[in-house]
Amino acid sequence: REAGVRHVLYMGGLRVPVYYIGTLTHDMACYYVSAILSVILAAAFGTQPIGGNGVGIFILLLIEFVPAMTLFAYLLSFLFSKAETAYRIVPNMLVFLSILPNIAVQIVLSQSESTAKIIHSVLSVLSPSYGLVGSMTFMNYHYALEKVETGHPPTRPYEG
Repeated sequence: REAGVRHVLYMGGLRVPVYYIGTLTHDMACYYVSAILSVILAAAFGTQPIGGNGVGIFILLLIEFVPAMTLFAYLLSFLFSKAETAYRIVPNMLVFLSILPNIAVQIVLSQSESTAKIIHSVLSVLSPSYGLVGSMTFMNYHYALEKVETGHPPTRPYEG
């Protein structure tokens, strides 16, 4: 928007939907490379629970997380008129929009699991940046809880 590139591309014959679909596809492909590497590293090192028996859930979370976050970041970018300002502020906004609600859910989780699950479900729908972090919190919670109760790591996938 800032450089007016879209107008030049339109004059060159590129239609607006093709431009946006191409940009979205490129950005998601870049993010999926990081997601795939995360799964490979977690599985290679046996990081529990995401690299153990929770790897399927972790993969599903990443498949959902990448497009949701990409579109959410695009939406947040419209708050800024200059790309440089967006590059400085949006990453910090995304961190706060995922970590602060996660801290709140963890505090509630220490008191009431059912209430925490309700809050987690609502936040997962309202905040795309919270979904992955919050779900990993519950995976770790159930992993640790079962490990404490049984004295050994769980052998079944996690439920949340």
